[in-house]
Amino acid sequence: MIYAKSNPKETLKEHTQKLIDNLEILKKIYQNRLKKTQEFWELLKFAAFYHDFGKIDPVFQNKIRNKIGEPTLQESPKKQEKEIPHNYLSIIFLDKEKIIQKYGEKKWLILLFRFLTIMTKDMNTV
Repeated sequence: MIYAKSNPKETLKEHTQKLIDNLEILKKIYQNRLKKTQEFWELLKFAAFYHDFGKIDPVFQNKIRNKIGEPTLQESPKKQEKEIPHNYLSIIFLDKEKIIQKYGEKKWLILLFRFLTIMTKDMNTV
């Protein structure tokens, strides 16, 4: 099981689905008011889907597992001085070439910037 949160306990799949569902609700409510393009909503959904994939890191998973009382993963590095923020690791899952081909390099850079900065307040939250 891959977890995204410890309180309330939530799997990565559950967390991501809730986020996508909420995004669809926001889109229905605000798409006409905000006057955003379909591309905007596609990129937002893309970012919402991938933003927490870095939480599969065994160090992060063990941190959650310790909090919820589940056995830790054995493949976790024995000693790591500092946890790598999950939003930094999530970038690894992005398909840069595909994004640039469909949306252009400027949008890729904006998306990359958002991944690096949007969740800084949550870096120590499990």
